[in-house]
Amino acid sequence: MPRLLPALGPLAAALVCAAPFGCDEPPPPADREQAVRDLAANRPEEAAAGFDRACEAGDGEACDALGKLLSDGRGVTADPARAEALHRRACDASVAAGCANLGALVAGRGQDAEAAELFRRACVAGDVAGCSNLGVMYGLGRGVAKDPDREAFLARWACSGGDSLACGRVPR
Repeated sequence: MPRLLPALGPLAAALVCAAPFGCDEPPPPADREQAVRDLAANRPEEAAAGFDRACEAGDGEACDALGKLLSDGRGVTADPARAEALHRRACDASVAAGCANLGALVAGRGQDAEAAELFRRACVAGDVAGCSNLGVMYGLGRGVAKDPDREAFLARWACSGGDSLACGRVPR
């Protein structure tokens, strides 16, 4: 039933999700939806503002998206510290991409064990980039014991999920 809720609109979704029915997955906030449209229309400043409002309202996916904009300096002044905090908030809210993005930031600082754990969390939740990056960590022995078999397995899995960089690491 939760997948139908966005099609019903926010008011209907709120009524259906009200007690005693409950819902396990609320519809995305309007601010995040508009921010995604703004980003697609190459309006990153407006997108950042929308993601910020949605993040402040508790939307972990919006926190991750804003963190990415802050990491890249796209539409906003680059702010690595705030980006990291937002990715951590997203990861703590079980947003798999937030864990993968946070892992990339901490790996860049050489915090390999923490990065590997974040990539593992992302991978277990189905994030292709998280699996791909975890495979790299196993291949290099960074933050985890070097394990070419796990590296190959994760590269195959990430490749099958559409990660073209992982496809280049699949053993032949």
